Order: sequence, then structure tokens, then C-alpha cells
Amino acid sequence: MFVVVARNFPPDIGGIQSLMGGLSESLVDHGPVRVFTYDHPKSDLYDKKSSISIERVKGIKLFKKYRKANLVNEYMESSSNIRALIADHWKSLELIKIQNLKKTKTFCLLH
Repeated sequence: MFVVVARNFPPDIGGIQSLMGGLSESLVDHGPVRVFTYDHPKSDLYDKKSSISIERVKGIKLFKKYRKANLVNEYMESSSNIRALIADHWKSLELIKIQNLKKTKTFCLLH
């Protein structure tokens, strides 16, 4: 199981969005992928077509940040088979509990 934490994810358009989407789709060949990201207009259509499990966080920006971190922390504490946590930016990792980060390999693509 791979956990991907992203601020931006397809169908949003951009370089980091394409990178995170492509990486997540490629990781499916090596195990299940669970993505935690912010909501985007028309993301329902993308999510239905995707082979990965995507959890979108909606709401006010300040609250979304904390809600996403809580969802990731809860998921990591309840799952023991996580092979790696991959984040798009350090801001996606700043609220993840240290003990969750220490128990699995963690990759941050942007500093």
C-alpha cells in the first residue's frame, strides 16, 4: 500500500499535478494506492475513471489543511501494510505525526 498526500492532483492542470497523478497511476502496478488531496471542480468524473482510491477534502482552505492531515494520520495508524508515504510538498507533511512518518519510508518531492 502506498499513501500519496498532495495539495494539487488531477484533474487540476499543472506540472506537479501531472507528476503526482502519473506517479500514483504507475504505483498501482506495485500495490494499492490511496491518495489524500483537496477537492477540485469536476474531480468526481476523474475519480470514477481512476484505478486508485482518492479521498478529496472539501471546505475552507485553513480547515482543509488540518482535516487532510487528520485523515492521513488516522489512516496510517489503522493500516499496518503501508510501504511508503509520498508527498508533493513539505506543507503536505507538516501536520503528519512524527511517529507515523518514522514507521514508514517518506518521500517529499518538493522542499
